[in-house]
Amino acid sequence: MAARLRLHHQDEVREKIRASQLVNRLQDHAFGKNEMSATQLKAGDLIEVTLENGAVLKSKSVILATGARWREMNVPGEQEYRGKGVAYCPHCDGPLFKGKRVAVIGGGNSGVEAAIDLAGVVSHVTLIEFDDELRADAVLQRKLASLANVDVVVGALTTEVSGDGEEVTDTTKFAAYYILWLPRGTIQEQSIDPASGKLKSPLAIDGLATSSLIQGWKEGMKGMRLGGVRELTIPSDKGYKEQGTKDQQGNEVIPPNTPLKFIVMAIPAAAEIAPPTYPMELFQGLGQ
Repeated sequence: MAARLRLHHQDEVREKIRASQLVNRLQDHAFGKNEMSATQLKAGDLIEVTLENGAVLKSKSVILATGARWREMNVPGEQEYRGKGVAYCPHCDGPLFKGKRVAVIGGGNSGVEAAIDLAGVVSHVTLIEFDDELRADAVLQRKLASLANVDVVVGALTTEVSGDGEEVTDTTKFAAYYILWLPRGTIQEQSIDPASGKLKSPLAIDGLATSSLIQGWKEGMKGMRLGGVRELTIPSDKGYKEQGTKDQQGNEVIPPNTPLKFIVMAIPAAAEIAPPTYPMELFQGLGQ
């Protein structure tokens, strides 16, 4: 993306950068390398926000931006097939399933609305609800019941997502793309070349058991499926421990005793390509 920032003291950035790099720059500009955590919020004519360092900020208004995330099923196979059949937004991802049969998990308002929206795109929708009855508003249930290509299953617990991807074991040869989050909020796109913005070659792994990967990777990737994505939350004792990591110039990259979070995509290992062979007739007469 091309971005141009005009900040309050006229700092400017005009270059092609990725969205995550823009976020990191904004955070560094606003807070430097230190996080600012609030310890107290006090209402009054002016709202007072007390920070860990004792500083007090006063304002007429305070915006709490806690963020949101998709509601997950938390069952085996969900992370492995995320983006490979498992989706969370009927409007964003629904067109990818045009003409296919899909299932929607959850019989509340969100689930029923998703089933109604998808019914106009896919060939068939099966709505699955753990309770003995749907919990959505009556008007939504009536609309759902009027759709010929929707079935409702109640009293059913989703226990697993399965597919045809090969499972990663201790001896599986595969490759991986990954992104690293550090606790201070910094995002490191390890699979993207920062200079060109292009995808690097994936990390080749000849087997978890014999690799030099940190223990958190070895344990966290076991059982995932090739072609799938998994989030790895790794405590410091299964990461780089008290050593941390440094770059080639000796600058600290990962501080000692730092917990880590990765988003990892496992893909099949690149097949070995045999050198081409040519019929000898092609070379007859050369050099004469």
